[in-house]
Amino acid sequence: MVSISAPMRMPVAYIIEFVKKKTPRILELFEKSKAEKYDVQPGNRIELLGEFYKVEKLLSDDEPVYDEKTKTIFLVTPIDSPEKRKWLYKKFADTLLPLMVENASREMGLKYANVYIKFQKSRWGSCTAEKNIYLNAALIRTPKPIIRYVIIHELAHLVHMNHQKPFWELVETYCPEYRLLRRFLRTNGNRLLMI
Repeated sequence: MVSISAPMRMPVAYIIEFVKKKTPRILELFEKSKAEKYDVQPGNRIELLGEFYKVEKLLSDDEPVYDEKTKTIFLVTPIDSPEKRKWLYKKFADTLLPLMVENASREMGLKYANVYIKFQKSRWGSCTAEKNIYLNAALIRTPKPIIRYVIIHELAHLVHMNHQKPFWELVETYCPEYRLLRRFLRTNGNRLLMI
């Protein structure tokens, strides 16, 4: 997917001409990104927690792991398909996100029923009337402050099932920089949701 942004008063004809002029370069970059998108093997890099981690071969038959200190992911076998790449992200999300929900819920003094991690096309998270928290597995690609904001946002729905002023005041109590983090998701969300 390619998105074009331009100033509001920019003539449409100028934008179309610009895109036509840049089409070969756009296609070249698009093909390059498609080729690299699923090729996760030793020596390559993969986006995790808002940074690019180096991929190394794991010499044992253990599950894939990541090391935040060295920014390294250890794999037994290369990831060479969209399904395997999603599996890898989901595996890491299943490990980290529930722990972060538990920590934030303790901090906020709120109780939830269950946490579910799955890939979603457009949502980062949701909270049900049954107090279930759903989080998008693609969050594992974002920096931890973004993940924390989404979790606090969803936990705040345990108290306020709307987006009115009291809801945002509660979010701001536990995440004062939420406006900046929301802006990050709006700006980078489409790219991060494409796994």
